[in-house]
Amino acid sequence: HIRPNPARRLKTRNSERTLPLVGYARSAMEVALGQSNGEWLYPRYIKDEKCYATHASNAVNKWLKRDFGGLTAHCLRHTMRDRLRAVVDLSRFSAAPSARLSHFPFESDGAFPAQC
Repeated sequence: HIRPNPARRLKTRNSERTLPLVGYARSAMEVALGQSNGEWLYPRYIKDEKCYATHASNAVNKWLKRDFGGLTAHCLRHTMRDRLRAVVDLSRFSAAPSARLSHFPFESDGAFPAQC
C-alpha cells in the first residue's frame, strides 16, 4: 500500500493506492520486508523522523548508470510507457495515464533505449 506516514506526505490525494506486485517485483519486496527493521522498509533513508527519498533515487540512478550503460530512471519510465502502449490502449483510462507518461516526446520500438 502506498499511503502517507509520519516521515513523508504524499503529493496528491490520488497518490494513496494499492499496488499489486507480481513476479520479480513481489520477490524483491518480500526480501526487502524480511530485511527491514519492522518500522520502515528502508530505514537508511529515514533520519530524524524525516524521509530522504532523494537519497534513494540517487542510489538507483547511480546503479542504473553504472550497470546499464548510462540509463536513468527517466529512461526506464519512458521504456515502460512504450511497452504499455504496445499492449494497452492508454487512452481508455479516465485518469489519462498516457498524459502523465508522455509529457516528453519519446518513441521507441519497445526495447530498452541505448540513450534517452
